[in-house]
Amino acid sequence: MIEVPLVYDLESILQTDNTDGYECAICASIKSQQYQCTRGHLYCLDCWKQSIGKESQGKCAECRLPITLDTISRNLFYEKTFQNETVSCPYYNHWQSNNTTTTTTTTKTTITTKKEEVIQDKCKDMKYKQLVDLHYKECIYRLVKCAGEGTTCKVMNFKDYQQHAATCPYQVFLCKECGKEIYSKDTAGHIKECIEKVVNCKYCNTALEQHKMLDHVSNQCPEFEGMWIFYEISAFERIKRKDIESKITKSQPRSPKNPFSPTKVFKGPLPFSNLFQFEQMIGVISEHLEIGKATATNRIYWEVAIDFVQYKGSFHIDVKDPKVQISITSSPSPLPSSWKLGVSFFNTQYQDVFTAVYTSNQFKSIIIDKKSFKFNNNNVPYRSTAGIGGEQMVSITAMDHYQSLSFEELRLQDLINTHKHLMNLTLLINKTPS
Repeated sequence: MIEVPLVYDLESILQTDNTDGYECAICASIKSQQYQCTRGHLYCLDCWKQSIGKESQGKCAECRLPITLDTISRNLFYEKTFQNETVSCPYYNHWQSNNTTTTTTTTKTTITTKKEEVIQDKCKDMKYKQLVDLHYKECIYRLVKCAGEGTTCKVMNFKDYQQHAATCPYQVFLCKECGKEIYSKDTAGHIKECIEKVVNCKYCNTALEQHKMLDHVSNQCPEFEGMWIFYEISAFERIKRKDIESKITKSQPRSPKNPFSPTKVFKGPLPFSNLFQFEQMIGVISEHLEIGKATATNRIYWEVAIDFVQYKGSFHIDVKDPKVQISITSSPSPLPSSWKLGVSFFNTQYQDVFTAVYTSNQFKSIIIDKKSFKFNNNNVPYRSTAGIGGEQMVSITAMDHYQSLSFEELRLQDLINTHKHLMNLTLLINKTPS
């Protein structure tokens, strides 16, 4: 989509009848900015430039004081006064003039819905500053041109472009596999050709079809170097996959508190079979790294990396307040109804976690009290002694491509299958100074 500027006169949008104070004394044009000489005489910049001419020096038309472009200055009082003037939207005026025709015999009548009436009202009266700073970028009547090359890809208002873009066969898309720009009409054929293309692994140089490369890197490539978690010794280490076995032989079994087998190692950038195990592992790792020892300044964050997480917001709760209600607002707003919201409750003193998933159209607000996690007025218990002390945090993450409403049943491999660009599951441990 290409933005197309609209040429118009300021006089056509000003709602005041007294425009004399905004006319340039030389050309009589209305300007939103005028410049002054050192004695305060105002003219528009174009007229000053004509007065100065090619010799880069001229004289004020009123006082004949020598001036240059460096000696004239903006008049901020004039600009502020003009910015507070009420104006109408030039894009809406242009659209209205092209969509209302009257003859001696017939009159073209436009029937508008309530929604359209509200939109049109927003275009009729506003301050000039609001028009320039905000409305220009948001107006649905602004002029745009489809970037495609079809016969229907012409200049139109943004309102019509939204309908055009949904069906235009010449919309340009960027292939995530190869980075090539393709038309929407060629998408199906290109994707089939692209994913079957043979490429070499950047780590071990193995030749594979492109759509098999993610599984190869995640589970097989011996040269892949990632951050591996060895819970037998509570260590994070960056090594290659082929060196894992030698690392395991040097590891000693850990405490019986460990809920997993002492001979296992996490084998890949997606090491956990489901998020329930991952929640348990947060507590295990934090305990043995000694970052969760009853201090409210230690925080643990987890997130799914690359382009999977679309929105994330964190809210800090004061435990002294027995009940706190939090509402989530998304950016962009609103969230698509097909998205799911992962809601996690952390007590940073005890490192306890409760997690639930809801569709975005179910989610209204959450209420935290000392004994329960209340979602839409339904009590949900959580594993935390929240009333005793410590800082609490609620992390709300909007995620696409979820196939299940249960975190305990949600396998991360299923996420990969539905979103092939998901590459890493990242555990971020941040120890803030006390």
